[in-house]
Amino acid sequence: MAQPRGARASILPLLVFGGVLCAGLATVAALLWRSVPEPPAPAPSLSERVEAIDVVGAADRLGEQLELARAELTLALMPGEEENLAQLLRMQAESADVALGTVRFEPGLRRGFSREVVLELELEGAYYDLPIFVDGLFRQRNAVVIHRLTIEATESHAARVIGRLEARLFRPVDVPEAPLRSTIDAVELGASERAFATTAITTAAQLEAYEHFIALQPELLTRSQANRRLVMRTIPRLVRKLPSSPMDWVGATFEGDEAKLAMQ
Repeated sequence: MAQPRGARASILPLLVFGGVLCAGLATVAALLWRSVPEPPAPAPSLSERVEAIDVVGAADRLGEQLELARAELTLALMPGEEENLAQLLRMQAESADVALGTVRFEPGLRRGFSREVVLELELEGAYYDLPIFVDGLFRQRNAVVIHRLTIEATESHAARVIGRLEARLFRPVDVPEAPLRSTIDAVELGASERAFATTAITTAAQLEAYEHFIALQPELLTRSQANRRLVMRTIPRLVRKLPSSPMDWVGATFEGDEAKLAMQ
């Protein structure tokens, strides 16, 4: 049975309202569904992280970065450079008319992100040539801080003295092997991948040590320059005190901006 025309007209607004309401509810439901945070994915294990890395490419890239960082170590006495420095000091001693005796390098203490290298040397020459050699020590590229200097008179020549010097040079800290080995052992890799992973992890650790030392170099340069001024001011004082020393021996220890003189 057909509905009257007026009845159909009265139902039409209700249908339109119902459709709009349904669309709005669907939109709200979709927004609420999107706003619900998804549970975080579990963090990958060390083995999974390493396996996802191109270990060959990583080792190559880190090697290139390490070489670039090594070029910036302008104030460091790197391992294996001791003999070259000793030869340079002998050349400087010869030009200052000073006879250089024993030159010895010993490992020193670790201080922060640097490791000290102790330099001990003995020389003989005229007291007025001694400052020339000592000043030359500060002119080579490595940062150096003189810790102790002694002057002893010789019996054969009144002007000739024997000098003994102890200084500190600096290099980046050593990379500890034990933590690196345990990290590598925790990863299950094939023989070739393991070798590249070992190289990459070791190189990354060494690169970090280099970067710390590079950041420390301005401070080392400032220390070296201040020590140079202090030492060069102190040497004439030592020479003047030498004739009055009962045992023909004078010395000084340099700590910061202070020189502590001693006589025997």
